[in-house]
Amino acid sequence: MTSQQEDQILKDAADTKDDFYRRMHGVINDITDLNKIAVKERLSPWISVVDRLPNADGSYICATWLRMDATQNIEICSYRSGTCMFSDHNVTHWMPLPPPPQGK
Repeated sequence: MTSQQEDQILKDAADTKDDFYRRMHGVINDITDLNKIAVKERLSPWISVVDRLPNADGSYICATWLRMDATQNIEICSYRSGTCMFSDHNVTHWMPLPPPPQGK
């Protein structure tokens, strides 16, 4: 093997190592972002629609913003097939409904 071939092998190995570190840095950033969202959800039951939407169709408690009179409301809304069923309200946050009371 020539010294030029050895140099090329070392260069390729260094490029591979640098690419690996760049990809790992991206993965670590993604995990950090997901952890920040998880911590925020544990600290507050409200989930921002910017962070994520419900995983399943159903009814949810929603914080809404009515632009016309700049009021914020808390409402029960239905979420179906990726769409929040509302009139003219802008949903900003949501949370699952609590379980119904037990007994009579």
